Amino acid sequence: MICRKLTVVFLVLMMIGTPVFGQTAAAEAAAERAKKQKELDEQIVTLLDRTIADIGGLKLPQNRAVINALTGDIYWKYDSKRSRELFRNSAAELVNYQADFEREKQESTMPGLVIPYDSNDPRFDVLNLIGQRDAELGLELMAQTR
Repeated sequence: MICRKLTVVFLVLMMIGTPVFGQTAAAEAAAERAKKQKELDEQIVTLLDRTIADIGGLKLPQNRAVINALTGDIYWKYDSKRSRELFRNSAAELVNYQADFEREKQESTMPGLVIPYDSNDPRFDVLNLIGQRDAELGLELMAQTR
């Protein structure tokens, strides 16, 4: 009789205790995942900051424009204000590229040669990328880079 009562008490305690321990383990696992995600986010932001610092080393303005836009797109998740700044830098580089292209077109050695369109122009790709994140800014930068 005593053995039965002890068995029943033991089983009841096991039934009550198991979910409590399971919840604690789940909470610890969630906290661990959040900690790992935070560390990963910090590493990504550090890598993006290094990339942004190295953009000035690129020679061609169209390359700087594309890299600014891509880093701005990735940075959007972490800091939208900084991302908008990168998008504006990208538009400024597009304007520089267009000015260089026009100057080269005018200085062309073949006066009868008409160059209607530059197939390497990254403007459309950059503006589409910006427009996906901030449509108003994309429209503003589209007007600025005409």
